Amino acid sequence: MENTTPPPQHLDSKTNKSKTMVIGVIVLVLIVVFGCLLVGLIGNSNDGNIQIKIIYSGSWSGSIGDDSGQRSVDGRGTQVFDMKGGTVVAVIQKMDSGGTLTVQILQDGKVIETQSTSAEYGVVSVSHTF
Repeated sequence: MENTTPPPQHLDSKTNKSKTMVIGVIVLVLIVVFGCLLVGLIGNSNDGNIQIKIIYSGSWSGSIGDDSGQRSVDGRGTQVFDMKGGTVVAVIQKMDSGGTLTVQILQDGKVIETQSTSAEYGVVSVSHTF
């Protein structure tokens, strides 16, 4: 004769509680992970359209950077550079003696920081953390 005695109920109850706890922990971990991802995406989107604008009629040279890195820039006249955000920095030098050099940090077209120099071969340094 086969033993058809069902397993004791207290073992089924413990197994079900363990499964419920494991599922609960997995759901909690998923909520935390997706929450962190969402906060990261929202935090990045709040920076808006970040730009560095260099305004000068003559030649200039320098360096611009943000959280994604730094690069050298050279130019003449007004130029605008798109940036990623985080900490944005620009150090620009006039390459001649005339006029006024202005460097601005813009967010969605609005001036957030601005610095200028009229000095011969003057240097402008401007930064902002978003």
